[in-house]
Amino acid sequence: MNQWSIDFLEKVINDYGKALVERSLSGCTNIRLETELPFPKDVIRLAIAQILLTQDIDEESRKNLEFGYIELESFLPAKEYEILKPFYTATSDAEKITKGGENKAKEDWRKADKIIENAVKATGGKLFSEILERMRTRFDQRTREIEALRSIRGLPSIEES
Repeated sequence: MNQWSIDFLEKVINDYGKALVERSLSGCTNIRLETELPFPKDVIRLAIAQILLTQDIDEESRKNLEFGYIELESFLPAKEYEILKPFYTATSDAEKITKGGENKAKEDWRKADKIIENAVKATGGKLFSEILERMRTRFDQRTREIEALRSIRGLPSIEES
């Protein structure tokens, strides 16, 4: 693993944290373009891993770093982003229509279902499914990596903490 200075690691992580906050404030919490990241994914991932492995940090900070490590996978290459964006936009629109849950009229639920159905069709079906499956695989891989980092430090698994 690279041995970067603590100042550089903190800059990478702080800049990435700002990108996560901006993503949240923009209202788009599902996917973003990886070009919006302040550093390449691999640099951010290594910086987080190095801090998790070498620094004594409080549990809240550790959980935030672990979350950020996994969330890197929601920043997508442009091609994948453009395919998935209509679906996530439609999902957001559908959530707005059905806000209030069971108290909403059946017509609102039908509108929401139709929005999502049309978005899935617009994304190309099979390609859409393949990208989602790759994302799930990457999220699972990052979760296993976090578990390994916790194990190296002698910490309980994510589920136990």
